[in-house]
Amino acid sequence: MAENKVHPATIVSNIKACIPITLDYEGKQYNNWSTLFQLHCRANMVINHIQPLTVNPSVAVPAPTESEKALTQRLDDIVRQWIYGTISNDLLNSILDPDDSAVDAWNKLQQFFLNNKSARALQFDAQFTNTKLAHFDGVKSYCAKLKTLADNLRNVGDKVSDNRMALQLLKGLSEEYKPFRTSVRHLNPLPSFDTLHLMLELEEHENATDLSIESHVEAHITQSHLSSQNNADNSHYSSRGNNQRNGGNGRKTTKGKGSSGKGKGASGNQQRNGGASQ
Repeated sequence: MAENKVHPATIVSNIKACIPITLDYEGKQYNNWSTLFQLHCRANMVINHIQPLTVNPSVAVPAPTESEKALTQRLDDIVRQWIYGTISNDLLNSILDPDDSAVDAWNKLQQFFLNNKSARALQFDAQFTNTKLAHFDGVKSYCAKLKTLADNLRNVGDKVSDNRMALQLLKGLSEEYKPFRTSVRHLNPLPSFDTLHLMLELEEHENATDLSIESHVEAHITQSHLSSQNNADNSHYSSRGNNQRNGGNGRKTTKGKGSSGKGKGASGNQQRNGGASQ
């Protein structure tokens, strides 16, 4: 490379914009982080700093110039900075060594996450087979977890087939998706995991829509019932009020009869007195 040409790796100002994942001690995102990191290195022409080229000893290679050595060292430091800048502090403390090269740091991470493959495979497989939709807030996060666990199994040498992923997706569905599971499992061939994921999201959306409609109908029925009940109560209180008013009028009428009776009594006295006079 000509000395007056700017190398693309030297103008990367924000590695987090290119690799938004932070690799932590648990290593759940190792496969995604590793894939993005390798893509970034290839795009910026420094992949050989983490995956050194195989040297054919029979082919004569001219000795690098001092400026080429300096550029190679600078690029290696840049790649090592990228590695350190995209991992968590606890992981950084585990692998940091001032005398390392970029490939040393890269290999330490590989060994850290890919060693003890059998034990890690058993752990991930147990998590994979026991993952259920009921543990998540929706289909999207459920399927993402299955995909992550499948990637973790692949990283430790136990690749999960697409058919097994599809079967596990169906197996972990909650009871409300039983009709969906019954209809899908008889398909031959069984749809891929990604296809089932899309179908399940559509089913979830339709279920949510149905629930919304049912809730609206129930609310309308409840409101109608309350309105009818209020009308019945109002009618009851109105009738009761009328009865009370009518009862009051009856008492006044009785009182009038009493007065009339008194009048009749006075008339009788007058008749008797008249008779006596005669």
